[in-house]
Amino acid sequence: MEIICRIKEEQPLTEREYTNRNGMPEKFASKGFILQSGPETIFCEMVQDQARSCGTLDKNYYYKAQLQITARDWEDNNHQKRWENRIVLKSLAVL
Repeated sequence: MEIICRIKEEQPLTEREYTNRNGMPEKFASKGFILQSGPETIFCEMVQDQARSCGTLDKNYYYKAQLQITARDWEDNNHQKRWENRIVLKSLAVL
């Protein structure tokens, strides 16, 4: 999905450790953004190397954002099936 937007808020880079499926420790990096596209407000995040290399962006510019939207199911601590939507910011270009 592609949108034209402005950056309403940019969150700092965060990294957390997790254990991958092979039992090996790895780090997951993410940087959150709140984007404004017309009346719509969207939370999305950049991940891994893209998040690590992204500097601070100017809130005064309009951007063309390429978003990847996915849905996944998971089980909570009470063993109930839950769903979540995840929006990943794949690319961001100044207009």
